[in-house]
Amino acid sequence: MNTNTQNTSSIDEKITRFWELAKKKYQIPANSEFKLSDRTWPDKDIEKAPIWCSVDLRDGNQSIENPMNIEQKLEYFNILVQMWFKEIEVWYPWASTNDDEFIKKLIKEKLIPDDVKIQVLTPCIEKNIKKSREILKWAKNVIIHLYNPTSPIQRKVVFERSKEETIELAEKWVDWIKKYFNNFEWNLQLQYSPESFTWTEIKFAEEICKRVINKWDSFWWKDIIFNLPATVENSTPDKYADKIEYMSKSIKGFMEENKSKVKAIISAHVHNDRWTAIASTELAIKAWADRVEWIIWVPNWERSWNTDIWTVALNMFTHWIPPWLDLSNIWEISKKISEIIKIPIHPRYPYTWELVHTAYSWGHQDAIKKWLDKQKEREKNWDIFWNVPYLPIDPKDIWYKIDIRITSQSGVSWIIYILNESWYNIPEDMKKSIKTIFEPIIKKLPWILPHEEIKEIFKENFVNVNSPISIDSFDFDKIWKDWKRKWNGTINEVSNYIWETFSIPFEIKSYIEKNQSEWRNANAVTYFEIEYNKKIYFWCWIDKDIEVSALKWLISTINIALRK
Repeated sequence: MNTNTQNTSSIDEKITRFWELAKKKYQIPANSEFKLSDRTWPDKDIEKAPIWCSVDLRDGNQSIENPMNIEQKLEYFNILVQMWFKEIEVWYPWASTNDDEFIKKLIKEKLIPDDVKIQVLTPCIEKNIKKSREILKWAKNVIIHLYNPTSPIQRKVVFERSKEETIELAEKWVDWIKKYFNNFEWNLQLQYSPESFTWTEIKFAEEICKRVINKWDSFWWKDIIFNLPATVENSTPDKYADKIEYMSKSIKGFMEENKSKVKAIISAHVHNDRWTAIASTELAIKAWADRVEWIIWVPNWERSWNTDIWTVALNMFTHWIPPWLDLSNIWEISKKISEIIKIPIHPRYPYTWELVHTAYSWGHQDAIKKWLDKQKEREKNWDIFWNVPYLPIDPKDIWYKIDIRITSQSGVSWIIYILNESWYNIPEDMKKSIKTIFEPIIKKLPWILPHEEIKEIFKENFVNVNSPISIDSFDFDKIWKDWKRKWNGTINEVSNYIWETFSIPFEIKSYIEKNQSEWRNANAVTYFEIEYNKKIYFWCWIDKDIEVSALKWLISTINIALRK
């Protein structure tokens, strides 16, 4: 029997067995198939940024191998404040002594800005509510975040409660809030989460939220937040958006009908189990979510992490939607957070890490190079709209730069760019000569060709060549004086001087002189193009002494012609 046939048959059997296992072991939850018949979100665009709430210090801290100590959490908190986040979840009662001491320090030492709300997450346990009240008594802006699991598997197996008992627990929790926070002197806001919302029957989630509204409505004047989490992603982003729109219409409509004293804020909280947290969050915003709970993009939180704020915010930024966050200096912030949590960041993380703005292949590099040149021309005419292939954002806007790396997949375009970045300012007519030198090298590369090595190859082949005519053997001060006296110092007369001194028949085709940096005492780099034996040659010389070095530059160019 043909070996290929045997292998194909074996693979088919494995695939069939795997599929049979999936059919027996896994099922699609009925509630994940909910579809909104009168959905409006597909025709809606994101028009403004949502309310951002960071859960790094709570949801994040509970999910790393080495939870942050007080000093680390304080450093992280200050980073969030400096980035202009106004809602930050900071505490889970009874989580640890460190957590308790951290929030006490924040409040007692008045480290929370007056315009920042701190959020406290607590399950439906009375002692947690009582403890929260005692610790929060001097906090000025507080969100009390209540949650209880509402999905069938948690109701039946984990807590052994019916639907009605689950609702009664949420109502009892609101009663405890009213009891212990009745005389709270500062701003208090309620947030309720039906945990595992995406696994919960939509009608039951709707019912429990409405019962919470009835309990809270007469107690406090602040808006109520309904956080609807994809605690574990279990469907495609469009299904989540359908549920968000349904709940938004239902809850807000219910409150309007009942003339509620407060308004509802719909909040999304998405984990990344199916790698679609960004899409789910963006569609949720389109589907009338007013608020998003998230983590900074460092990939550390729960399983596959939560919604990544940087990607969502920068998606908005590049579409003319101000995220109202300080998105500059991402590089320094990311390094600092990575040090705090001791987890590295993947080099291809969207927008913000080291390989994102890097192109290796010739096709990408050539397109980017041409469009960058075009971009410079457009900017001279005040046409500054960014329009560069493969780069959705200008790296400079987030304190990055385009990273150019040369491999066997690369072309010569970026070689010129790298040299120009070092102020070599390569003339257009010289590029062909550079291509001739570098193309064979690039094709045989076993690994990346470092920038310094590129510059060394350029110098070996084009800069300050000292043989066969030894430049060092001349007394150039004396020659220069004689030459200036005899030839009046023009470049053509330099050519005549070389003709007379060395009897070499060449013709200068072009001469270009440029500074190698913007500094006043910078080196000058000068290029000569000469014709010798009916062939064109390029060379350059780098020197601080511009007058004397003109002669050196020309001799250097002649040397390459003689070598060839």
